[in-house]
Amino acid sequence: MERPFALPEPGHFHLHVHTISKLKNQSVLAAAAYRHAERFEQSVTHAAAYRRAQSLGNDGAVFDYRKKLGVAWTGILAPEFTPKELLDAQTLWNTVERLETRKSARLAGEVITARPPQVALATHVAMLGAFVTANMVARGMVADIAIHRPPVEQGGDPRNWHAHVLLTDRPMTPDGFADKKDRTWNAKENVTAWRKAWADTHNATMEPLGLPYRIDHRSLEAQRADAIARGDTITAMELDRTPQIHVGKAAYGKHPRHTVYRDRRDQNRQILEANKEKAYRRKDAMSAAIARADTAAYLEARQNAFLTDTWQPEPSSYETLKETYGRPRSTSRLGRLKDVAFDGDVTRKALALSRRYGHPWSRNGDRSDAPSLLGLLLPMVQETGPGHPVFTVTAKDLAFCFYNLGILTLSQLQTNLEEITREEQRRFAERLAKKSKPLISLPVRAPPKSPTPRADHLARLQRFAPIPQLIYARRVEEAQAFEQRHDRRRHQQFESLSLALKRARRLRFADVPTSTA
Repeated sequence: MERPFALPEPGHFHLHVHTISKLKNQSVLAAAAYRHAERFEQSVTHAAAYRRAQSLGNDGAVFDYRKKLGVAWTGILAPEFTPKELLDAQTLWNTVERLETRKSARLAGEVITARPPQVALATHVAMLGAFVTANMVARGMVADIAIHRPPVEQGGDPRNWHAHVLLTDRPMTPDGFADKKDRTWNAKENVTAWRKAWADTHNATMEPLGLPYRIDHRSLEAQRADAIARGDTITAMELDRTPQIHVGKAAYGKHPRHTVYRDRRDQNRQILEANKEKAYRRKDAMSAAIARADTAAYLEARQNAFLTDTWQPEPSSYETLKETYGRPRSTSRLGRLKDVAFDGDVTRKALALSRRYGHPWSRNGDRSDAPSLLGLLLPMVQETGPGHPVFTVTAKDLAFCFYNLGILTLSQLQTNLEEITREEQRRFAERLAKKSKPLISLPVRAPPKSPTPRADHLARLQRFAPIPQLIYARRVEEAQAFEQRHDRRRHQQFESLSLALKRARRLRFADVPTSTA
C-alpha cells in the first residue's frame, strides 16, 4: 500500500560528543549507573576474569540511581570476539576504571543524540543500532546504549527523547582490551562524520515510514547558502535565524545560585526573542512581496485584456473544439445508434428554445430584441452540472447544435464553450468548498485571467504562504492532546486512590465486632 505523500518538515537535530576522564574527577561507573538507572558497585568481583584488574585494589564505591525515571531501553553492542563477561555493564566499566591507572586518564567517550518522538521504541532501537554498529562497533569500540524517554509524569517535555552512548577508549581484542589506545578515535573529523551519518540514518528511516521529518547536520549558515544556490528563496528566509544554545538542566531552574545557568537561560531567551522578531519582519516582507506581485500581475492582466480586445486570435477548428469540449463518441454499433437518438433530442430542444423566442437569431444578423444565447445556456449548468451526464442535454451540446444550425459562428461557438467551462469549474469548486472547509482560510485575490510570468510568481508565493500557519495549528493540536492525556492520567490516579480508600474503610468497619443483646 502506498503511503500518502508528505512535504518534508525540519526535525530536531542534536548530536553532542564529550569525554569522561579522571582529570575532571569523573567516574564512568557512576555515569553508567545513572544512564541505566541501576545500582553499580565498584568491586573486584565484577572483573574477576582479568588478573590485571584484580591486582589494583577495591575502594568499595556504590552508585545507586534506581529511583531515576525515564529509562526506556538499555543494551551493549560490541564486536563479535568480545568476551562474554564484558557484555555486562557493571563488569565492563569496572574493568575500564581498573585498567586506567593514570590520575588524568580518559575513561570513555559519550555521544548524546536527540531521538524523533514521532516513532515507536522499536524504531528507536533499530535506528540507533544501525548507526552505532556502522560507525563505532565496526572500529573496535564497545558501545553501552541507554535510550531515555521524557518523564512526563514528573512534568517533563514529551518531545525530549534522547540516547546516551558510552564508548570505550581502548580497542577490543579476543583477549580483552588492547594494551594501547587508538588515538585516531580522538580526531575531530570523527565528530563531523558521525553527525552526517546520524542525519543520513535518521532520514533513511523516516522515508519508508512515510513521515515527513528530516534533519540536517550542517549549520544554519551552510543550509541557507545551499538554499540560495538552488534558488529556494523561501527556505533561505526561514533559515535566516540565530541558532539556539543547549541549555540542559539550566532550563528547569534547579540551580538558581549558579550564575552560569542563569546566564544560559537569559542568553537563550534573548536568542528566541530575536528569532521571533526576525520571523515577524520576514512575514511583513513576504506580505509586501505578495502585494507588489499581485498589483503587478493585475496591471499586466489588464494590459493583456486591452490587447486581447483590440486583436482577436484565430479561433480553433471545429474538430479541435469537438475533441476538447464535445461529448465522447461511442465505437460500438449500439452506442452509435444511441448517439444518433441523443443528437435528435438535442436538436429538438434547441429548436424548441429558438421557437420560444420567435426564432430571433439568423445567419445574417440578430434581432434587436433577441436575448443572448450565452445568457440562456449558462443557467443550464446549475441543472446539469459539470461534465457530460449520460442522456442529459447540456449547455455545450446545445452550443454545438446552434453552430450546426447556422446560428453561431465558429468564434462565437468557441467563446460560449469557454464561458460555459469556466462556469462549470466555478460551481464545482463551490461544491468542493461546501464538502470540506479548509482549516485556515486566507483572503486571496482572484488570479488574473491571462497567464503571465508575474501571475505565476504570485501563485508560487501564495502556495507557500499558509504553510507556517498550518505548522502553528498542528503544534497547538499536539499541545492540546498532551494536556488531555495528562488530565486523563491524573483522573485515573485519583479514581484508583478513591477506590483504595473506600476498600480500606470497608475493611476497618468489618473488623469491629457487633454487640449482642
